[in-house]
Amino acid sequence: MGFQEVVSLDCDRAVQLGGKDKKTNKANPTKVEGFYIGFKTVPSPKAKSGFSKLHIFQTPKESVGVWGKTDLDQKLSGATLGAMTRVTFTGMKETKNNPMYVF
Repeated sequence: MGFQEVVSLDCDRAVQLGGKDKKTNKANPTKVEGFYIGFKTVPSPKAKSGFSKLHIFQTPKESVGVWGKTDLDQKLSGATLGAMTRVTFTGMKETKNNPMYVF
């Protein structure tokens, strides 16, 4: 029986799509395109569940982690691992609780 190499879920940098960077007040990137490798769960005291997902994309230049939001997490749950995938932030949507990021 041969072993298959497991793809690393480490990333060269992590970004949030859409909105502004709280430290620099500059606009965050609005899209990422690359091979969707998967996600890892990261502890997050700010999240209601206590964790956040970091979705990993292998781009031509580097491995990029994209912090999950509810809409993004739901949509990427059906993505094919290893497939070329593009995620684009399209705006905000008002909900009864808080504004929601839409992808």
